[in-house]
Amino acid sequence: MTETYDHVISRLAAILASLQDVEPLIERLCEAGRRMLRADGASIVLPGESDLRVTACSTDELAATFEDLQTVVGEGPTPAALDSGDVSTADILDGDDEAWPLFHERVVQLGFSGLVTSVPLIFEHHTVGVLSVHRQSPDQIEAGVYRFLGAALGAALLEDPANALGGGSQDVGWSSQAKVHQATGMVIAQVGVRPTDAIALLKAQAFSAGTTLLEVAEHVLERQINFRNFTVEGD
Repeated sequence: MTETYDHVISRLAAILASLQDVEPLIERLCEAGRRMLRADGASIVLPGESDLRVTACSTDELAATFEDLQTVVGEGPTPAALDSGDVSTADILDGDDEAWPLFHERVVQLGFSGLVTSVPLIFEHHTVGVLSVHRQSPDQIEAGVYRFLGAALGAALLEDPANALGGGSQDVGWSSQAKVHQATGMVIAQVGVRPTDAIALLKAQAFSAGTTLLEVAEHVLERQINFRNFTVEGD
């Protein structure tokens, strides 16, 4: 992709650092996602029992309204992203929408014109939630950024660094967990983020490098990776 992962990780680190006073965690992740995708508003939806979904947070009333509307009409990009694990976008313009006609019609009635995009939050190949954003301006975000953000926020959403080590068949012992915790502390010192946000940055680097969180943690401890202005020694 045109925007390198290094640059995307650097932006995410800066955004999370600026939001360190925002509580709870899910609201911090929601606002971080909105800023990363340069959207007007955002929400995070969690899967619930049966066909129900839980809107865990939203940055504005319109974002919350969109999620409620999709629950009522039973269609839209959020349920599509939850079901498929793929990024789904509703293009709300003057024309009809063959995929989600009821959702399209109701959103037009609200006076909105633009895009509603839902990004699955993925952890260990499972969709653990959806970040949904809306914008009136054209979407200039590359597909790779959506996938990156889905992996990073998905890991942060679960909050457990031991679960994010990667490689379900590998024997993860106390030594491995200790390395991740130590690396987390170093990232906190480097960019001034909270522990859960530091895990998100470590996971994001693992995603971009195609490796495990444990290997990234070891590189941080060996000072081969520094998230302050994001540098990787040896490149």
